[in-house]
Amino acid sequence: MGTKESTGELYVATSGTEAHTFIEADAESARHWVINHLDCSKEWEVRKYKPMRILITGTATRDLIRKKPAHAGHTQYEMDFHSMMSAIQGKWIEVETDFCFENQFNTAPIEGVSKNGMRIMAESVADIDFGDLGEEGWKNLVRKYQKEGWNNDDVRFIEVNRVLHKAGKRKMNPHREVEWERGYTNIGESIDKTSQTKEDYCG
Repeated sequence: MGTKESTGELYVATSGTEAHTFIEADAESARHWVINHLDCSKEWEVRKYKPMRILITGTATRDLIRKKPAHAGHTQYEMDFHSMMSAIQGKWIEVETDFCFENQFNTAPIEGVSKNGMRIMAESVADIDFGDLGEEGWKNLVRKYQKEGWNNDDVRFIEVNRVLHKAGKRKMNPHREVEWERGYTNIGESIDKTSQTKEDYCG
């Protein structure tokens, strides 16, 4: 990988199944990096690296609010989070992959919404674009983080598979499909299976 510049961007050079990622200041510098570091007998495609992204559901805010009845009251933090979700629902949002979980995503900073990014639970995600990292690459990062940070080998990716199934990208065994549908299809009517705290939503 190239030397990281403060104004640098991540690029990828591909030739067949071979790929190299590196950081350079601009496209011209990226082309020079390929000439200086890679086998020039091969034809290389050089482009900006495609980051992982998630598509926020169009009803994300409503679904979150329905999980907690209005008469129970909402904290200022919850109201602020609902406001941020309203600003990004129905949009593709870039994901950071420094810390990866099987059922939630840490976003990159979102201009005009959150300078530090947001933590989005899988139930608020309508689709996933793994970008140049690829699904297996992301899953390997999840396994590595779970093992090193939580000493946990039981990574099943149930929530992510559910998202991909709903997006039409994954065909599932009917028995598993019923299992996922139960309690998750309509968040407003389902039992909240996790304790929702500030840490559940934001990094």
